[in-house]
Amino acid sequence: MAREKLNGGYVNGTTVDRESGLVYKTYQESTFSATNPSIRFRRELYALKKFPGLAPGLIEADFNNLMMVQELIPGDSFEVLSQQGEKVHEQAGEVLRQIHSVRFNDPPQYLKESFEKKVEIASHKSHAQTMLELIGVSTVDFDVNWEKVYELGTTVTHGDFWFRHLIKDARSGLPRVIDWEYTRPYTPYHDFVSVQQFIIGFFGGEEEFWRGYGMVPDKDTLNEFIKFQSFRYLAHITSPQVYLDEGPDGFYHKQAALLTKLVQS
Repeated sequence: MAREKLNGGYVNGTTVDRESGLVYKTYQESTFSATNPSIRFRRELYALKKFPGLAPGLIEADFNNLMMVQELIPGDSFEVLSQQGEKVHEQAGEVLRQIHSVRFNDPPQYLKESFEKKVEIASHKSHAQTMLELIGVSTVDFDVNWEKVYELGTTVTHGDFWFRHLIKDARSGLPRVIDWEYTRPYTPYHDFVSVQQFIIGFFGGEEEFWRGYGMVPDKDTLNEFIKFQSFRYLAHITSPQVYLDEGPDGFYHKQAALLTKLVQS
């Protein structure tokens, strides 16, 4: 049974056996993720059980070795399909709406407290202040309209929702979603950040996506969450040298430019 390593896989050791149609994921420590491997393992296990038919089929879960065997979904990602000219934005919005349809009864204050805790953790990271000085930002403040956040409540969020993680199943033609290890109960605005940055930002289709989702999020509230995520990316950087070594089109330079723009707006 020959396995090949899948492209990407910065966080997990992921291999595939195409003959048997199985994916093997081993959840590992990584500088690309601040979330414990065992937590990522359990979050993905929850999602695979919660969303049968949308998420990959679960074959086996090994709690002792943090290893999971999943169904290999054949087909092209929405990233490839969009690049080929296929209109997939509206369908992607419908998929995200389906994910967010699973709701929780957590008190609204939970969302605010969770956000503030994340801000505090990021602010105390060893490179946070250095990165702000490098990009010429003195302070970062957040002014979230929590009433707008509370209107959408607490739902399941995917946590890494973008076109590379959506696949058009070659057998059924239906959309499927992979890589659920960052799923958690939180505000839908958490996923809206990924949509705005990595779907609309790369592939356009803003009107079509939100039409599929069924609503357009409040722009000012979304911008505050985008500002936080950009700050968090920079604060969690392994070393400022990573930022200095990459080119102007690098990931951290783009986050720095976005953060600077939102701080000044």
